[in-house]
Amino acid sequence: MKGVRPADYPPPFSEAEAVGAPTDAPDERIDVGILIVGGGPGGLACAVRLGQLLEEHPEAHGDVPVRLLVSAEELDAARDASEALTEPDDQLPG
Repeated sequence: MKGVRPADYPPPFSEAEAVGAPTDAPDERIDVGILIVGGGPGGLACAVRLGQLLEEHPEAHGDVPVRLLVSAEELDAARDASEALTEPDDQLPG
């Protein structure tokens, strides 16, 4: 698959069909250059690798605001895992 680029296969719709004009007031917006949806293994891996690429080649990308959007369930699972690692005795039955 050498030489295949995603940019060679654009989606079958225009950007205008997928992205609407902002409706919130400017002071209530969060400007995002790249939004990663999902804090599971794929989303976290994407965020980490993207961060590495942006650090390796800042001249190519400039200052790109990156955000990771996660659900409340993902935050709860991350908190539980963190607590299990920092306070393992509290997680054991009995």
